[in-house]
Amino acid sequence: MNSATLLGLTAVILWSLSALMMVLTGNVPAFMTLAVSSLLTCFYYVAIHFLWRPVIPAVARLNTGFWVSFVGIFGYFCCYVLSFKLAPALHVNLLNYLWPVFTALLGGLFFRVARLDRVFWFWLMTAFIGCVGLLTFSHTGEFTVSENAHWGYLLALMAALIWALYNNLTRLIQAPRGGLFYVFGLMGLCAGIISIVFESPIIPDSREWFGLVGFSVVNLGYIAWEAALKSRHIKPVLGLAYLIPVFSTAILIVFLGASLTRAFIVFALLILVSSVMINRRNARKPIQQSV
Repeated sequence: MNSATLLGLTAVILWSLSALMMVLTGNVPAFMTLAVSSLLTCFYYVAIHFLWRPVIPAVARLNTGFWVSFVGIFGYFCCYVLSFKLAPALHVNLLNYLWPVFTALLGGLFFRVARLDRVFWFWLMTAFIGCVGLLTFSHTGEFTVSENAHWGYLLALMAALIWALYNNLTRLIQAPRGGLFYVFGLMGLCAGIISIVFESPIIPDSREWFGLVGFSVVNLGYIAWEAALKSRHIKPVLGLAYLIPVFSTAILIVFLGASLTRAFIVFALLILVSSVMINRRNARKPIQQSV
């Protein structure tokens, strides 16, 4: 197994655990969660970097690519973390994985990097039906219009939309090499300031600390994936990457011990299958672009 495949596989495993780690953070405020996890990610990065090559990481250029990365990743994580604090984890996790659908939709409408043919519209409608069903029925089969949950659902959809927009922009604007380390560092500082000003800090218990540390380790998956994509030997891992939503949802179901109804299973499958198929289809038929 070459280094690129190993990095890609590491990223897939870490991302599949992201939702579980968010559940384990429990009652830790959202921006405190984001601040602690982001700064810990930077610490891990520096430690790994020194073990691999004992020099200080190169300073990233504060160019357009860097700020696109910062705004996109910070906006995504703010919506992602907040959504888990406001709505049921199973619903939020599924809605967040609509990002491949949004990526293709935005790519076709505004960036001309995706084909919006009949097959795409079929999977888009499939995802839409699954989304509507998921938003109106709880995983126990009860009709629900919980006010707090609605904010969480909206933020989960916003996270998917922001990540889709970020994915399309990074095709046009090259981010600086090694810039993610500085993006996570700046994100941790900004989230820390917001937490100090607007949140009431708490002392996490052992389980919540495990969630915070675990979520910070999960963030290393983004850095690992960025490094893996620079190699031409990443193709074997892409097949597993399509299944991250399935792995993540399955892990949550097992951990939460959720009793699922047929309606929830159907709506969840509509979202998962449409996301996997669109993601797989776009990866198989890349469209050449010029900057």
